[in-house]
Parts: sequence; C-alpha cells; structure tokens
Amino acid sequence: MHFVGSVVPAGDESSSDAISHAGNLCQLGLIRGFTDTVVELIQVISYFPNRIFPVGKRVYFSGKHRTLPGDIDFYAIPYLNLPGLRAITVNAGVLLNLLVNARRGDVVLFYNVTIPSGLLGLLLRLIRGVHCFAMVYDIHVPGQTVPDSWRWRFEYWKHKWLLPRLDGVIAITSKILFDFNATNNGIVVEGGVAVLPSAIIFSSLARSPSTFTMVYAGRLNEDNGIELMLRAMARLTNAELRMVIVGSGLLSDTVKKAAEKDARITYLGVISHSEVTALYRGAQLLMCIRITKQLNTGYFFPSKLIECLATGVPVLTTRVTGGSFDPAEYAYVVDDETDQGVAAGILESMKNGAAYNFAKGEKARLFISENMTWSKQCLKISHFLLTKIEIE
Repeated sequence: MHFVGSVVPAGDESSSDAISHAGNLCQLGLIRGFTDTVVELIQVISYFPNRIFPVGKRVYFSGKHRTLPGDIDFYAIPYLNLPGLRAITVNAGVLLNLLVNARRGDVVLFYNVTIPSGLLGLLLRLIRGVHCFAMVYDIHVPGQTVPDSWRWRFEYWKHKWLLPRLDGVIAITSKILFDFNATNNGIVVEGGVAVLPSAIIFSSLARSPSTFTMVYAGRLNEDNGIELMLRAMARLTNAELRMVIVGSGLLSDTVKKAAEKDARITYLGVISHSEVTALYRGAQLLMCIRITKQLNTGYFFPSKLIECLATGVPVLTTRVTGGSFDPAEYAYVVDDETDQGVAAGILESMKNGAAYNFAKGEKARLFISENMTWSKQCLKISHFLLTKIEIE
C-alpha cells in the first residue's frame, strides 16, 4: 500500500507552518497502526502544509526523504509555495512518484482528497491498474466552515463526483457516505488513539480538589465552540472554576482578551502534545464543544473527542452524530448549543461530584481502549481494503 497524505513526522514540525495537529496525530496513528495488519505499507508520500507566500515565509519547499520505523520509505514532496503553483507542483510530484513506484494491484490510500488531489487516484487506476481508496476526514461546506468562493465550491463538488467512483471510502462520519453517494463502497472509522499509557488515566477525581479545572486543546475557531465556552465562563461566577485553553486560530485574540479580563481563564498558546496530556491529568473536565446547529459541520467528527474520552477524564461535548457510538453514553452532552447550555453542563458535572465523575470517565476510557486504538481501527480498515479488492 502507498499512503498519500499531509503527515509531518516528529521533529519536522518546523518545516510546516500550517500543520493540523489533530490531523497529523491521526495520520501518524494510522501509519503505526498498519504495522499490526496484513497490509504492507510500502511508502508514505506527504505534502507538508505551509501558508502560501507571502502570508507564509517559504517560496519553495525542498522536500525530504527518510525511512520510518518498519523500513517504510517517507517522501515529502518538493513544491513551489505560490498561489496556483502549489497545488500543481504537489500533485505533479505525487503523480511522478506513484508512476515510478506503484505497480498493478497496489493500493493507493489518500488521507483526504483536496491536496494532494484524490483525482490522481483515478488517473493512476487507469494508467497503472492500482486500487484507489480515500480516508475522508473532513469536507468543508462553502459559506459555513470556509468562504463561499469558487475554490471551495470546486472542492465540494469534486467530492460529490469523486467519492462514488473510488474503490472504497473510509469516512469519519456516516453523513459523508450518505450525502456523497458512497454508502455502497464505504465504512465509518471516526478516528482513534495511538496508545493508552496508564499515566494518562485520570486519578485526581478520587479526591476533592479546591478548584474545578476545565481544559480545551485544539483549534481556536468558531466551529469548535470557543466563544460559547468563554461566554459560559462569564455567566458562571463560581470562584473555584478554572479554564485552561491551548491552541491557535482565528479566535486567538478573543481568548487572550478573555484571559486578561478573567483571572480564572489561562491561555497557554501552542504547546507540545505531551504537555497537553499533562494538563489533562490535572483537569476535572475536558471540553469538546463542536458547533453542530448554527454551522454545517456534519462532515466532521471531532477526533479530539476520542482523544479526550481515552484519558478517563470526564468530557463535556455537544451531540455530535454520525459515528458508531452515542456520546451521551460516555460523556456529558450539551443539547442546547448556547452559553447557557454549556454553563448548565459544567454545573451538572460539578454537582455530580468526584466519585460519579471518576466512574463516568473510566467507563469512557475502557470503551476507547477496547474499540478505538489505531491498532484496532487499522485492522478494520485493512479488512475493508482486502474485501473490496477481492470483490473486484
């Protein structure tokens, strides 16, 4: 199998100024997870995301070549980081690599199909006789999560045309399969976690701390409910409440101003994943407030929710749908997507107390450990790949 995506290996983060940490962790988990399956991962072909010049400082990305654990070849494609030319040079580099290295009957698996473009898969299927699959882990709706521009309209309709024509689709939510006519050639895999070290398991709820700390780590964008969380904090006057926010995004300045006004709010900016894990261990509640009603986010499933549930720390989430489980079984769920609704969820968790919350978090942790490690998810994916190939 050839994996095509936007993964940046540990140690190379400085080569990418537009990295999605959640998406990157997902791809790294996939690559490691496939080592436990019968699928032989031959190489990883990657596009290192950078902001287009002159917003980003790079005019040219020179590419990288290394060997990943398991003797997997890793190629980061060189490209010109200029408007229009970026997509052309990235796609040309991916196509050239696969024309040289892919053989008839090989599987080419794209992680998302925007850039590198999944259209390359159909071309390679025609020329080389490969099997083309895609993991579709986000589709933006123009005018909702992205601007209503010709570029994003093209990407949306490209998904509509492309997904039914692939050999198979691994989607992060069932809504993608239904709305993009891929139910007959797709499965749902809503993300996973790489490992579940015992050190992350929440333990401080066994005692009654003097403060009640909530943690949010992720992109600071409207669809992640940042403003709702901040307004909920303003509504709640409880002196023991604390909120720690980690990440960057369009609402970074909004978070900074809120932290300046309210001493209970701490903004840490961007920190390492190990530092985020340390924050989780000291929290009483983790926040995953994905907006689902005011914005069309039906083609996303917050992988952050699975990461949070895996810690054993109680989680407050909105009622995201389209996955294989009901979040209400394992987390506190906000149905009223307003600051009042978020505040009510926080108060409910505080009222239930340490012992109840500990049991709730442990139930979630066990569910994730038994069903959603990347090793288990990759077994599911590999079975799907092999089944689709045998059918053909």
